Amino acid sequence: MVQAQKYAYYQSVLKQPVATYETLDEVSADLATKQKLWESTNEWVGMTATWRETPFQEIDADEMGKQVGNYMKVAARCERALPGNAAAAKLRSVVDDFKQLLPVVTDLRSKALRPRHWADIQAAIGHEIDPEQSYTLGDLLDMHVVEHQPEISTIAVRAISELSLEEMMEKKVISVWNALEVRPRPASRACYLALAARRQLPSAC
Repeated sequence: MVQAQKYAYYQSVLKQPVATYETLDEVSADLATKQKLWESTNEWVGMTATWRETPFQEIDADEMGKQVGNYMKVAARCERALPGNAAAAKLRSVVDDFKQLLPVVTDLRSKALRPRHWADIQAAIGHEIDPEQSYTLGDLLDMHVVEHQPEISTIAVRAISELSLEEMMEKKVISVWNALEVRPRPASRACYLALAARRQLPSAC
């Protein structure tokens, strides 16, 4: 409002028609929003270019999630302030792609996945994916894994449940085994004689 008042004062001194404060404020706000949109778009392009080249096993999912959240807020504010602006809509769209990618990255990094689960994932996405190979985030995007997020999530959840059951059964077996007491009994003379005969030892034994 201060800047708008200055503009009004200058216009008054110059005997020019004084524009309303609302109009000046709206122009200033519009320019500020467009500048923020431009800067945020450039920052996002640079950041995601780095992410695409990073092996997905090395991605800091928490940090990525934080950045995705920040830029989603920026995109939403720009869309509200600039209705119908194609650049604002584009920023929201590309940020949303990475938002949907986050759970896929988390699922594919699950230690619970076994060969049978990877086979199911390959069938779901229609691409071969070797868990022993290092894939970048860009590779996953090129495989369109985001489109198959529900199926991948279902497989990952099943893998975790199966692993949990396996670990529970293993602990149960160990517990039962440890509870068993094996007490050796001294062998009788008859046992020794039978063993000696089987081994063909001298009868004196």
